[in-house]
Amino acid sequence: MFVILEGKGRYRFGSTVYDVEAGDVLGAPRGGTKFAHKLTNTGSTTLKYLAISTMAKTDVCEYPDSGKFAVGTRNEDGPDVFRYIGRATDPLDYWDGEPDSAL
Repeated sequence: MFVILEGKGRYRFGSTVYDVEAGDVLGAPRGGTKFAHKLTNTGSTTLKYLAISTMAKTDVCEYPDSGKFAVGTRNEDGPDVFRYIGRATDPLDYWDGEPDSAL
């Protein structure tokens, strides 16, 4: 969820685009391209907003505009223990490179 504090912007949610300004509250659920969201500053001043999240320890994000995905997980105290951003251009089999996988 985003709460717009100052400025003006454009919020893409799925295939719909909304103009936003101070006081607007925006939903940002997860769930694939139909819920893909992007907030862009369109004003002449800084767009300030409050982002509210569940702060799950592990998250997967899809970027439909660029075909990327991001995967990350963190410890309870915050530091990332794994983070990867890439594209699914070279998928591997589950057993690829595993010792004794042919047994």
